[in-house]
Amino acid sequence: MTPRPAALLTALAVVTTALPPSRAAAADDFVQYGAAVRAAAAQAGLSGDDLSPALRPDGPLGPDHPLRRRPGGAEPGTLTSIAAREPAVRVHWPAGLAGLRDADLDGVPDRAAAALRTALKTLAFCRTVGLGLPADDADRELDLYLAPLDGESRGFAVIEPAAPGERGAPGFAVLDASGRQDDQAFRGMVGRAVARLVLAGRDATAPPWWSEPGALWVQAQVTGPDLEIQRDLQARWNHPERGLFIDDPVLARGNAGLLWCLEDQALETRALAATWSALAARGDGESPAAAIDRAFAATTGLDLAAAFRRAGAWQLVEGPAPSRWALTIQSLPMLESEAALPVAASGAAAVLLLPDAHEPEGTRASLAWGEEGWSASLLARRRGGGWDVVPLSPAAGGRISFLVPWADYDRAVLFLVRAATGGPSGTIRAQAAGIGPSSVVGLSSFGVRASSNDLAEIGWSSAWEGSLFGWIVERSSRPEGPWAAVHAVPVPAVGLEREGTGYLIQDSLPGDGGTLYYRVVALTDLGLRISGPALALRDH
Repeated sequence: MTPRPAALLTALAVVTTALPPSRAAAADDFVQYGAAVRAAAAQAGLSGDDLSPALRPDGPLGPDHPLRRRPGGAEPGTLTSIAAREPAVRVHWPAGLAGLRDADLDGVPDRAAAALRTALKTLAFCRTVGLGLPADDADRELDLYLAPLDGESRGFAVIEPAAPGERGAPGFAVLDASGRQDDQAFRGMVGRAVARLVLAGRDATAPPWWSEPGALWVQAQVTGPDLEIQRDLQARWNHPERGLFIDDPVLARGNAGLLWCLEDQALETRALAATWSALAARGDGESPAAAIDRAFAATTGLDLAAAFRRAGAWQLVEGPAPSRWALTIQSLPMLESEAALPVAASGAAAVLLLPDAHEPEGTRASLAWGEEGWSASLLARRRGGGWDVVPLSPAAGGRISFLVPWADYDRAVLFLVRAATGGPSGTIRAQAAGIGPSSVVGLSSFGVRASSNDLAEIGWSSAWEGSLFGWIVERSSRPEGPWAAVHAVPVPAVGLEREGTGYLIQDSLPGDGGTLYYRVVALTDLGLRISGPALALRDH
């Protein structure tokens, strides 16, 4: 479904040089409204952001706050507007409002036309993905108001009280007309505000930690990503200890990673639609979190805790990296170090591991937190780019040990997620030491030769093997790579800690001749890599 062409819109525009008293009063009312926004932004600590979470029915700005009334005055004819009939959307502004740019001189401010187009596009998308339309209010139109917010807020949605016995509620949106933001940011605000009104039409009591990322996800699909979305994800990374269930609007929007980590827009769409259907249909005795968790798990196979673990890994690999860590391990050996771990229920902590120049072979680390219910993932960054992700299983009582070999990696991150229930947060205890040059594997020989029938034979021997899962052989046409595995299934490691063994595999040679390069890679029991030297097979 696509918005109707502009030619089909019903536009009502009035351009005047001397405003009637009612129009002048409306313009003055809008200016006062902008002043109220500046005061509310300071009160809510949201200056420069949007006030929507603070203006929810149960928000901190109170039920009688001036921003809960529609701007522009109630006298008929005081506002100019443009509207679309299907779906019914109307954008309002007072003709005397200063600073409204009209580049094409058609009597319609550029921001009003852009708001209408974006609102229609957002509503069409929401209806297509199964989210429906906003709840009807008295005039059965979705109302958007342009106001001089002067950048103190980019805009916001006001959700009105729900009708008795209903969960869905109508509302309206106020948008900054001051030109303090670029066109992309303005369209993004329109998309997010309209998405909020759509979601409130399903359940106005839904928690911000889910309504905020839902609106942000719709915004990204309709108007594209922007720097603010990156900021929201970064904020979520930098405050993971606050947990999933957070009412802070920036951190809540960062929970969009719960959807984006699925990396399949069709699955993301189904998950979002299913959770909002579950919210709208839940019984009075079911909490919103339980309804969301149930629907999300049924759609994706992941409960929220598992999704949070995956989202943390996804953000580290694909998105902005965190700038703060619960603990950094670099100098070795590190004997029983403790670090404060203020992690709330459904919160997380990220531990950074870096190679020690004096212990370059690897790091063996052990971390304990004295409480069950945690889960962990280890992410190791390859020196040539890319990440390897390994799920870890903590032992009873909350302890985990792992080995990071540094031959192929330049950093690793241990991502810890706390269960949704648990006592007060405590401390994390960590120990780490270098593994030395002979701790994991000793490669005693490696050779490659061309044999008959266009085959290459690759053989190698180990002097010892410890904590190994298997071996893979990789081939490249250049000594620096890129490398590709010869066989999809690793060769099982069968050597012992005090006695190695020999291995031999064959590879079909391509028929174009030239020089090929081979190398053997040992895989630790976690699946991390230790690459050996490369050998050339010339003129095969």
